[in-house]
Amino acid sequence: MPRQQDLNREGLDCSGPSLDKILTVDKPAWKASFDETREYFKIFGDRFPTALMDEVSGLEKRLS
Repeated sequence: MPRQQDLNREGLDCSGPSLDKILTVDKPAWKASFDETREYFKIFGDRFPTALMDEVSGLEKRLS
């Protein structure tokens, strides 16, 4: 995620605490969604791109 100081906020009415909230990643919510996501992907069987499943696995590792 970008840091506040790295964003051009010119013209935006967004305070530091509000921007902190916007830039926060809800790790428990994301982690909870992985099992559901994998179950959904299973309906596509062999037609589902391996690269997308790899992305889910990579995201899960980065959030650990």
